[in-house]
Amino acid sequence: MKLLLYLATALAIITGFFPLQTRALSQSQLDVLNSGVYYYEPEDTNSSCVTDLAGNSREEKVWNYFRAKLEAKQTAALMGNFSVESGFNPKSYNPGTTTDNPDPSRAFGLVQWRGDRQTSLRALADKRKLPITDLGVQLDFAWSELTGSYSSSVLEPIKNTDDLAAMVHIVNQNYEVSGFDDSPRLDAATRILTDYGSTDSSLATSSISCDSDGGSVQLDPNFSMIKLSPFLASPGGQITPKGITLHWWGSGSGGRGINALVSALRGNSSCGNSGCSVQIGITADGKIYQMTKNLTDLTYHAIGGNQTTFGIEIEGGPADFGQAGIDKYPQKFSAVVATVKYLIAKYKLPITGPATCGDVSGVHPHSDYNSCPGALFKDDIDSVYFNAVMQKVRQ
Repeated sequence: MKLLLYLATALAIITGFFPLQTRALSQSQLDVLNSGVYYYEPEDTNSSCVTDLAGNSREEKVWNYFRAKLEAKQTAALMGNFSVESGFNPKSYNPGTTTDNPDPSRAFGLVQWRGDRQTSLRALADKRKLPITDLGVQLDFAWSELTGSYSSSVLEPIKNTDDLAAMVHIVNQNYEVSGFDDSPRLDAATRILTDYGSTDSSLATSSISCDSDGGSVQLDPNFSMIKLSPFLASPGGQITPKGITLHWWGSGSGGRGINALVSALRGNSSCGNSGCSVQIGITADGKIYQMTKNLTDLTYHAIGGNQTTFGIEIEGGPADFGQAGIDKYPQKFSAVVATVKYLIAKYKLPITGPATCGDVSGVHPHSDYNSCPGALFKDDIDSVYFNAVMQKVRQ
């Protein structure tokens, strides 16, 4: 629901005359009045999502998903077990059937979850408004287990050996807990490693996209964007997405909210009559704003990086970054990491690449373009903050 200026103004007048009525306002209305942002669309909590997985077959999609995170042998060891457990069928239901609506008392899905684990899988699917049989949901859930409660017993041990048979055994014994022999799992893992081991994994990734019309977009249940309305004017044209540029807004802006960025950009005549623009703005409290009509709209945010990178302006100046800034604004830091991950997944961007003026690829701080013709000297984002973001992005 769009909240327009006249509505916010009317609400302000009403609450001025009847201050006790402020308790009757929705949280979205209160946010509008408190922040001063009168043109925006709040996140759509009723959006539906689709999973974008790289690959033609289910087996290839599972390979690409885990290969983007793990070495080839480690991926094969997981998949050798999944192959025996379910044949990579997310509807697989013990014993030997399929279902769209499993009973937690019976094993189900890629990993054959049951009990509390299956209940937790369903909770994730419900949050994303996707069926429990969705392959992407099941892969994300498996990864959350492997990096969470099964990290010390499964993920770290398979990273500490180079022997495929040992990896298969660890997964079988500690993650699947099948009670059956490793042999068919090792055979499957060996075949999978032969089939896929030499493929390029640099673009193997997945994403969750919500609202095909461009409304809310979600990578996980904790990630969403707010669409600014009216959106920032842009010079016209589209970027060729190859990377991301991280900026800070400037000195003394921490905690002032999105209007500080909007005003600064619209009032900057150096970009022409329409003012400057950037695709994404992130505030100190961790809110993420889509600033342009489309994320791929060309903007003037960084000389040298405009044509191929998404610009992300992050609220605050030098004092709001570095390790002190991470500690002071943890929600903002998490939002930056989540946004970078989303863009990489959505647009199949490389994490690293050259800062070639006019053809930048990979994720960079604005300061990487200082040598580009016509560029002004910039020192944002500082190396401590940037490196911390990238470390989290790679996890």
